[in-house]
Amino acid sequence: MKRLSHHRALLIGTGLCICLAFSPALLAEGKDKLGLGPNSELISGGTGMVTAGVGLSSTLGDNLPDPNASGTLDFTVPRRVTIQQVFLYWNGIHREKKGGDNTIVINGMEVVGTNIGKGGRKGDAFYKANGNRDGSVGSESSNNFSTTYRADITGLGLVSHGDNSLLVEGLDFGDNPTDGTNNLANNGAGIVVIYDDGHGNSDLYLSDGNDIAYHNWKGKRRKTKLLSYDFVPKSYDRHGKLNLFFASVKGAISTDNDPSAMRPSVIEVRFYQGDVLVKQENLINELGSADGEEWDTLRHRTVLPASADSMTLRAFSQDRLETGNTPASLIWVAAGVAFDSQANGSHCRQAKHHGNHQAKLKPTPPGKHQRRSHKRH
Repeated sequence: MKRLSHHRALLIGTGLCICLAFSPALLAEGKDKLGLGPNSELISGGTGMVTAGVGLSSTLGDNLPDPNASGTLDFTVPRRVTIQQVFLYWNGIHREKKGGDNTIVINGMEVVGTNIGKGGRKGDAFYKANGNRDGSVGSESSNNFSTTYRADITGLGLVSHGDNSLLVEGLDFGDNPTDGTNNLANNGAGIVVIYDDGHGNSDLYLSDGNDIAYHNWKGKRRKTKLLSYDFVPKSYDRHGKLNLFFASVKGAISTDNDPSAMRPSVIEVRFYQGDVLVKQENLINELGSADGEEWDTLRHRTVLPASADSMTLRAFSQDRLETGNTPASLIWVAAGVAFDSQANGSHCRQAKHHGNHQAKLKPTPPGKHQRRSHKRH
């Protein structure tokens, strides 16, 4: 069993609620060596989501992860909705290929998660060394691995209407270091609450997995794989939100013991009509471990152009503004996309939210694959 702390923090929740109408929802699971992608696992349906995240990267001496580190997931679930499902995510970095930690403790209950990294041996995506830009290849002892886990915790009955505060603890991604450059971390955890408010149709999408990028690697590994989402064009623009979970961007471990240092990144959001680019948004340097060291939940409001039939997302470890700072090491855990069916977003309600939250969810019409191949950069 996990070791539990002897305290319980009672905090008033912060949360993000995205209201979207029912459509059959598919949970997307990373299938590639690296990357976020679709899966046939069904979500029971819903119209919106509430999310929260927390960084858990407290460290001991020599930057070893602290297995007693804890934090709270604080959020608010709207009243008069039906809670459909609750998903918990967590991520960390470990030294051994067979390492990781598939268990986590939430409000005193031990939860076992599914490895959704799907890369390398035993599903652990290769994170560091091999293929640096200078041509060097790290030794086996300097390799690190990143793994993401997901668990459906709906049946635990932990989430209720109104304010919620869930204590998360018990992560231990640490291995015994074989040299003095140990860089292991319990990066953090995030929660997604899917609910139904009884309002009209909307587009909901979720991709999750374990995609990574770092500026010092060669070629394509400086950016994540392309995520693509298909839409039916309308006669009007539609409001929506992107909800993104990232790990390992900023903290004492990832930022050479200087968690105050800004680490540049870029997330490109592109809308297409066929192969014609309709609109592009660049989210520059918006990641910065907003939920605590080594964990981000980025929310971005956007508008889906009426003529657009697809949208792509991609993250870059890149100093596009030429600040001179070292670009972020990125672990993309999940991407949620939510667009209202109405021109003015009239079916959207907004729950209380004070800052550290994020969501992810991915549905499409039955029988329609969620990703489409685009020959785009």
